[in-house]
Formats: sequence, C-alpha cells, structure tokens
Amino acid sequence: MWKTKALLCGGYSPALVQVRETLKAVAATTPTVLIHGESGTGKEIAASLLHQESRRHGPFVPVNMAAIPRELVESILFGHEKGAFTGADRAQAGCCEMADHGTLFLDEIGEMDLSLQAKLLRFLQDFTVQRVGSTKSKTVDVRVVAATNQPLADKVKGGLFREDLYYRLHIVPVRMPALRERPGDIPLLANRFLQRFAHRYRKEKLGFSQEVLQALATYSWPGNVRQLENLVERMVILSHGPVLEISHLPSEMMVKTSEEKSPGPAEAGSLTHLEALEKQAIVESLVRSRGNIKEAARYLGVGSATVYRKIKRYAILMNDQGRLPTVG
Repeated sequence: MWKTKALLCGGYSPALVQVRETLKAVAATTPTVLIHGESGTGKEIAASLLHQESRRHGPFVPVNMAAIPRELVESILFGHEKGAFTGADRAQAGCCEMADHGTLFLDEIGEMDLSLQAKLLRFLQDFTVQRVGSTKSKTVDVRVVAATNQPLADKVKGGLFREDLYYRLHIVPVRMPALRERPGDIPLLANRFLQRFAHRYRKEKLGFSQEVLQALATYSWPGNVRQLENLVERMVILSHGPVLEISHLPSEMMVKTSEEKSPGPAEAGSLTHLEALEKQAIVESLVRSRGNIKEAARYLGVGSATVYRKIKRYAILMNDQGRLPTVG
C-alpha cells in the first residue's frame, strides 16, 4: 500500500499530487532520481518515501554533501583501508558500500567538488567501489537519489558541474513545490504539526484561531514546510491558553480579518480564498474516488472523519445514489 508521510503527502495540491504519482511510478524501478526544489520543501522526505516504497531491502543512507569537509568526501563515499591516510586507524566502508541493496541519498549534490564528480560518475556507470588505499574493487547494488536547491543546468553552463554527471543524475527529475505554491495544504500541515507538538509538550487541547490560519495561508514562506514546522512548535511552546491567537505570530505574518467565521455550514460566496481551495480539493477527491469517502480521505492524506466534517462544513451534496458529489 502507498504509505503517506505528513510533510510530503499531507496535501492535495496538483503539484504535490504529481510528486506522489511520480514517486509511486518509479519506486519499483532502478534509475537515478534527481529531486530539486527550494530548501525546506521536503526533498529528503521524498527520497525516503521513494526508498520505503521500493523493493529494496537494504538501508536508506543519506549524505549531505555540503556538510562534509572536502578532504573527507572521497573517504566517506567510497570508504578507506587502514593506514590509507593520517588518522585512518582502521578500515571503514563508505556510504556507497553501506547502501548496498538500498538507496544512497546525496543531498546538496551541487556542492560536490569537480574532481570528485568524475569519481561519482564512474561509480554510477558500473556501481563498483574501490576504497581509498585499496587495489580491490567491489560491485554493489545501489539506487542513487540526488537532491539540490540549486539550478544544476546553470552550474553546468558555468563549468561548475559536469554535464555528463548532470544527465546521468537527471534520468527521473522530481520537482518539490514551494509551500507558497500550495496554500490549500497549509491548514492540513499546520494542524498535523500542532497535533504532534501539542502531544510532545502535553498541551493536548490546542487549536488555531481563524485569523492565524488566514495569516499562515497568505504568508510567502521563504523557508517552506520546515519554517512552518518550526513556527508551530514555537507557538505551542509559548502558548498559555487553548487557542493559538494572532499575537503568537511574528509581526511580519500578522494580518487582520474582517470578522469571526461561523462554525456552521459555509454559505455560498462567504468562503475565504483558503476555504475555497480546500472545498475544491475535497470535491475533486470525491469525484476521483467516485464518492468513496475512505478513498477520498486516503487521496487527501487525512482521516475519513475529517472528510465527513468538511462535507458538512462546505455543504457538499451527494447525488441521488449517495455517491458522486455535487456542489451545494
């Protein structure tokens, strides 16, 4: 069954649906995947999800290329033998070897030094590993997923990234959408983060005010999902009552709303832009699932009870057979 993760699959925007469908389509195959998108959009989560849904029984091995000192990259990727260099007091397998029968995730691939790019390309061509200081090689079965927040095509033009390596990595490209491109997903993500942190900090009966949700939906989110997650955690920690109010937000995110929303069914023409997006997504999921609430909930990445509640909230009517939705 296609599993979901809150950060990646907790949404129903067209761009995110496309990501899920692409990952699902390539999960059982072996080509290299290149995930690109802004920082904080969930690239490692996408890579991890791809690994989980694959037929690979080996480990998921993540490597942040930007965090490794240049002189250690080759050793970390390919391993080394005892005495290969000063401080190598024992033999050590590299990440390429440790990921045998699994997935090697190379994050921030654009930060890789040109000299090492050639060695990575050679590895991708024959999947053989030769440890530093060794004359022996070993063949491994590894699926490589790379990620970047930089335009690699521009780096190729500037001579900072090998063109042959770029095309070797770019077999299956996946673009992670920025959070500002999927405003309808923000309430779902925010509430999932709220549930997690409320439980962690033992503040179980917390909720967002309508003004806060509207502010979250209209903010540009330069730090994307990671920024939203950090903000919700901070709000929960600093909260003193059952409702997270607009005063809990940073000043640049505060917005004014005209009036408090009624908790009853929404009347036509009274929906905010955020609510309209949410209603449209629910209707589309019900049509796609032929009115099956459970399937619609799975498609949206929420519980069936949430779908029932939103159907009532937005007065989404079913047809005479009780299956396909019509807009009330």
